[in-house]
Amino acid sequence: AKAAAILDWQAVNDARRAPAGLGVRFAPIPAMQIRVQGELELLDSQALIDLAGWTLADTSPQLDAAAFDYDETAQTFTFDLAGEALSYSIGERDAELALDYGAAWDAGRLASWLTNSLDPRDRWHSAHSALLEFNRRVVADLLDRRGLPLGKLARGRYLLKRAVEQRIRNSRLAAAGRGQETLFALPDQNEERNRLAVEVPYVGSIILTHTLDGKVTGLKDFKPEDRPPVAIVFWAFRIMVGLGVLMLLVGVYGLYLYWRGRLYTTAWFHKLCMAMTPAGFLAVLAGWITAEVGRQPYVVYGLMRTADAASPVAATSVMVSLISFMLVYVVVFGAGTYYLLKLIRQGPTTAEAETATVFKTAARPLSLPDEAIGSLE
Repeated sequence: AKAAAILDWQAVNDARRAPAGLGVRFAPIPAMQIRVQGELELLDSQALIDLAGWTLADTSPQLDAAAFDYDETAQTFTFDLAGEALSYSIGERDAELALDYGAAWDAGRLASWLTNSLDPRDRWHSAHSALLEFNRRVVADLLDRRGLPLGKLARGRYLLKRAVEQRIRNSRLAAAGRGQETLFALPDQNEERNRLAVEVPYVGSIILTHTLDGKVTGLKDFKPEDRPPVAIVFWAFRIMVGLGVLMLLVGVYGLYLYWRGRLYTTAWFHKLCMAMTPAGFLAVLAGWITAEVGRQPYVVYGLMRTADAASPVAATSVMVSLISFMLVYVVVFGAGTYYLLKLIRQGPTTAEAETATVFKTAARPLSLPDEAIGSLE
């Protein structure tokens, strides 16, 4: 009984211990790395941004009122402690500031303070000299272009620090998203973002501008009222491209089978080609939907909106016309499809041996060279 109790106690105690404490060795998780300045670094989005040559020189130092501003009011408080009672009164809000806090500061000192006070996550991507020069440009722009007093900048230096940090992070986020191609995502038009996105950086930039750092204009660069329905365009475009790539791969593999001498004997490839029959038609439809929906809400982009181009035609007339077109196309395409399927069922026919003399001519129109004049066959 004592031995069983001891074993139970050991089991409970071991269950409380971490796996490492029990001597369990974990298999290393594979991770892609790159060599930066002789040192191996994990390959993540931040490393790719630095590898592509991001610098603070490409970041605008201009902070508008939305990025940095605050209101100051001169308000005095008078406190009086009499025994255990504390009383206070609020002075005039319109009084001038009695303390010139900016007297001990100059533009260089403020830029140096910003450089040393920034979040380490925003500092290690740039050299100290480059970061100091950027902060000098920020301070100079606020003093010269916006005309803000140096004292106000010194008093609000912590707000200014956060504004500079946000500007650097936004610049790096823009660089990370520059030219990226989204392979898969669930677009959310209301929140203006992609959910579960699978993205490949720089592919879009290479395709459109043939450079790594080319600017690819996104939907956020347009006003919400000028944007098309995102989901329809997003999925139609990917269906078009996906079918195009699939048809290309089938063709390339067909060339490989032909080279290997197995093109006419590989049954599964024949079935695949039959299944791919509507792929081209579907790809054309998807491309048409991408173009037509993608230019909404315009009929003539930038000149005439769809709402302004709507004709004053009754809905009944439009419905009758549409049904008529559908019936005509059903008959035409139905007959064509029936004829094609009939030819497919017959299969290929072997050519008959030529028996006609080369230079003979027919005795009458619409007859063969060797056919008798009175023949009815």
